[in-house]
Amino acid sequence: KEVSKSGFKTKKEAQIVAQQKELELLNGLEQGEMNAALYFKSWLSNYIKDKLKPNTFKTYRHVIEKHLIPHFGAMELSKIKPMMYQKFIDEKIEGGLSTETARRIHNVAYQACKRAVINGYIMKNPCENLSIKKREVKKLKFMEPQLVSEILKILYKRGQIYGLFFKILFETGMRKGEAAALQWTDIDWKNETITIDNSLNFQPEEDEKILGDTKNFSSIRTIDVRSSVIKELKEHMKYQNQRKLHLGEIYNHELNLVLCRDDGSPLP
Repeated sequence: KEVSKSGFKTKKEAQIVAQQKELELLNGLEQGEMNAALYFKSWLSNYIKDKLKPNTFKTYRHVIEKHLIPHFGAMELSKIKPMMYQKFIDEKIEGGLSTETARRIHNVAYQACKRAVINGYIMKNPCENLSIKKREVKKLKFMEPQLVSEILKILYKRGQIYGLFFKILFETGMRKGEAAALQWTDIDWKNETITIDNSLNFQPEEDEKILGDTKNFSSIRTIDVRSSVIKELKEHMKYQNQRKLHLGEIYNHELNLVLCRDDGSPLP
């Protein structure tokens, strides 16, 4: 396809522009422009969905739909410039977002534009060399150990399963998704250990499995637990078996969850 342009003051100026256009074609740039919104959605579908963890995909999708597309969506991808992108991130922080959230937005934008360079839609990544402003970090508040028993009393009053769920979290340091995905086969009664190799997807899409991998490979682990916890888990198993007998086929036997609702379905 022939590309033509006029209106140059000198022949030299025209030659410079022509050389630049030839360089773009050699680097694989497609003729015509790529809409930013269309590209971000395409990148999400082709490079993120089913390739990263479901929760990571949802995080990326949220960033694209709530932050990138509303700001850059109507633009051509090649028109996004470093200074413009820097201002975009600065305004996010000035608007009240935390530095960590700004970094999360930046990570998605950077990875998307990095792929755009590889695919030849743009020559340079406009998200490179970003400077993120540091906001004053509020001092974290930690729960004092002596308060754990008081908090557990309140949780057990709300429901035995809630008390046990948080007790497992306090005792083991599991992530909540890991605790919610525990299956009875993960417990070694003799050696008093629990193996963690799954994580629950609390909001699965239609085509997603509810039990997925842990956050990363190193998260797969076997940990020791106190005898008192093992004893309570055995009592909980007796209660759960009673529920299974009472509900019969209505009970969700397939997941075999330790910490679940009375019908065997996952905790919300």
